[in-house]
Amino acid sequence: MDEKITITTDFTRTEVAAALLCLGVELNEELWKQISQKQPIAIDWNLIDDKNDRLQAKLGLIAVTIGSACPNID
Repeated sequence: MDEKITITTDFTRTEVAAALLCLGVELNEELWKQISQKQPIAIDWNLIDDKNDRLQAKLGLIAVTIGSACPNID
């Protein structure tokens, strides 16, 4: 079994609203409550249908994580 790391981050309500607007969804109070009460939120990678897109999203998150954990890495 592969060893794993856990990554945590915070998003402001404004950031969430901006992301939803890109999807054509307005963040209302009911939706915010639904999102903010589920903590922590696990990422369901299977929601990204395309295997290459899923890999790109994972690699991007891993790269940012490594940069945060090891800022002096070359």
